[in-house]
Amino acid sequence: MSWMDTIEEALIAANDAVAERGWLMKLDPRLRAAFDTEYQAALAAFDADEIALAVEHIGRAHILGSHFCTTHVRAHWLMLRIGWRRRDAYELWIQALRVTGSLGTRLMAPFFGTTGNPGMAEYGAGARFPLSAELAPLIDLQEFTRWRLPSLR
Repeated sequence: MSWMDTIEEALIAANDAVAERGWLMKLDPRLRAAFDTEYQAALAAFDADEIALAVEHIGRAHILGSHFCTTHVRAHWLMLRIGWRRRDAYELWIQALRVTGSLGTRLMAPFFGTTGNPGMAEYGAGARFPLSAELAPLIDLQEFTRWRLPSLR
């Protein structure tokens, strides 16, 4: 297991732990499965040096996971690695900012909603795109409106 895998697993465990306490909304298991499928496909394509395919899959994963800190950070981290592989300084800069900014995802998501934005540097942060007919029902699995602020007691 690589150090990146260890960090990803720690982020997932931390998100789930605070979601169990009611401090964060828990990712619907079906939405998580869809995210994981796209993310794993992106990783496999990246490892096979099929970068265009990796970009396609990580963009879909980004859309599915953009409301949650761990999935959002993971998507942008792989985009940063894609930028490194391409030797694209602009992509590296934007993804470094977005990895850092993704840490506040849960606080910002209610203001943006699901944007349909694939997340690569060529797409402006917060730019809105229509959800594909394939991804929209997956996003609808998450009951965002039932999330409430945690009690301070």
